[in-house]
Amino acid sequence: MSKGILLLVLAGVGKSHLDQRYDNVIDIESSYYNYLLTKEQLAMDIEHIKGTKRVTNPEFPKNYVKAIKEALNKYDIVTAALSVKVANALDEEKIDYMVVYPHLDMEEEIVERCIKRGNTEEFIVKIRRWYKTNIEYFSKTDKPKIVVQKGEYLEDVLIRHGLLEKVAVKG
Repeated sequence: MSKGILLLVLAGVGKSHLDQRYDNVIDIESSYYNYLLTKEQLAMDIEHIKGTKRVTNPEFPKNYVKAIKEALNKYDIVTAALSVKVANALDEEKIDYMVVYPHLDMEEEIVERCIKRGNTEEFIVKIRRWYKTNIEYFSKTDKPKIVVQKGEYLEDVLIRHGLLEKVAVKG
């Protein structure tokens, strides 16, 4: 039985920030599992990797789910990429999760956050392409959901919902 809770979170909401601030939180970055990265890509900042040409890993999403399961035994909160493929793989393994996504009217704010953190134009195009579709899909799921409002980040909503305590901030 795992001890942690799993949150599938859309890009730009604050997964990496949370991972950097809290000892009891980890973000399982999907790029390391979804793609067979070259040495050059592995030497790059993760946000820049997201805009490069990558070869899909045939083990994905099984390898990603395995990493998530291991992390759930070590951390109170595990964040992972919000995607239909990942959600379906988790459902097959009967792993519980919540979905966290921004309100539909936050697209420009999310795009701006991605630009500020250094994502490439190619990644921004991808975000714009699947933003509305993913939010509409996950808003209809029967899984527990948290909707992030304008100006909010993942940390804000988790504290508000009693899922995260500020006292766990890394020293």
